[in-house]
Amino acid sequence: MKAAESSCKQARESLVQSQHSLPSQPRPSLLPQIHLELSGAESIVGAPEVAACQSFLSVVSQLCHACSSRIQGLEQEVSAHRGHVMALRGELQDACLRESLSFVPVEELPADVETFDPIPLIGPKYH
Repeated sequence: MKAAESSCKQARESLVQSQHSLPSQPRPSLLPQIHLELSGAESIVGAPEVAACQSFLSVVSQLCHACSSRIQGLEQEVSAHRGHVMALRGELQDACLRESLSFVPVEELPADVETFDPIPLIGPKYH
């Protein structure tokens, strides 16, 4: 039980340290594989409560490992998606730049273009 307790303390410290680490750095496994199976005389001497506690700790350890590997996989997937989004943004920016360069600036339009002269709707003719 002492070994399980020290492993849990190490896992907690590792988790606190990994929260402050850079996302690009790989995270170590949070809990070492804890083998809490009773063997030989221990299984005979151990109380049922101790066996249940050891079994529970073993399941929690396995769950923690499964969650940790799933989180690591999701972080890699998010990182790949971010890279893809950055590439798409670059392509969009290049396309917008090419499109804006294909338009003729207003200053270079021919001078014979008619100007819009609005017709007044108020006056003696409309009363």
